[in-house]
Amino acid sequence: DTDIYTALSVNHIINGKVTQTLSYQQLPEWDGCFQKGEFPGLIPLINSYLSGMDVDADTHCTIQQYLKLIQRRAAGDLHTTASWIRDFVQTHPDYKQDSVVSDLINYDLLSRIHGVQSGDVSCPELLGTSLKSKTQENIPAAMEKAESH
Repeated sequence: DTDIYTALSVNHIINGKVTQTLSYQQLPEWDGCFQKGEFPGLIPLINSYLSGMDVDADTHCTIQQYLKLIQRRAAGDLHTTASWIRDFVQTHPDYKQDSVVSDLINYDLLSRIHGVQSGDVSCPELLGTSLKSKTQENIPAAMEKAESH
């Protein structure tokens, strides 16, 4: 039966297929119901699951940051790593549009990647604007707190 199959883009799989065009910020939380021909999307399904979990606020905020990053990448609002590297190389002053990536371009690319990875260089076109996690690294203290209640 061909009615049970439909082609979905990565954006539709991640963010859901809705009847009207919405930005990723406007996508509704999945309430367990959807109409025939619509798919709620993996992120709304995950959010629905997480709403029933007992997760501390810091961890919840961190998870939401990652989910928003995935949503924005799927929607095309942020570069993928490959498109970011391609854009970096093609706009580098040393690039001569000859498909040759010189040692200088490689060095500058690796320097930029290191700066982004270490947090010294902002890269909103790749990562968005929320870069800092508020989740505490001290898991044993969180466990002790949970066990004391």
